[in-house]
Amino acid sequence: MDQRKSVHGLVVDKSGQRVLGISDPAMLRIIDPANRKQVASLTLPGAPLGLVIDEEGERAYALTTARVQVIDTTKGKLLKSIPVDPSANALALDPDGRKLYVTSSGSNGGIAGITVVNALAQRLDKVIPTATLAPDLPPNSLCDQSEWRQSTGIWGPQLCQVSALFAI
Repeated sequence: MDQRKSVHGLVVDKSGQRVLGISDPAMLRIIDPANRKQVASLTLPGAPLGLVIDEEGERAYALTTARVQVIDTTKGKLLKSIPVDPSANALALDPDGRKLYVTSSGSNGGIAGITVVNALAQRLDKVIPTATLAPDLPPNSLCDQSEWRQSTGIWGPQLCQVSALFAI
């Protein structure tokens, strides 16, 4: 019987020397692609909704239900768990790795907005309130995705939400 696990939600550091992925239900796997070997794994406290990694490949951020998990990828250890809105549904790390943006829809008793996390200090900075979802927009979107797709060629509602905050 084949014992390999399916891994999804892959992210790669800038050097291409570290690949992170999720296997069901909440296992973070850190992989050395050159040797095709898993070098570490970590069970997250909840199934991830999103995963990003800094350019150096040393820190990863996983969005789980109402929390951002800060992970040291060199040691495969959970560093901190930062509370965010219960309707949080996507995250993006700015290019310099200083700010993490977490979007929330306002559902489940939450507040629609963008939570700004200081990634270096590993703490919540502020919440920027936004309008709740308009009936003609798909969930997890703060802009018209057809225009986003046409202008960039990328389909990604989480990118759509933070595009106004920094150039993507």
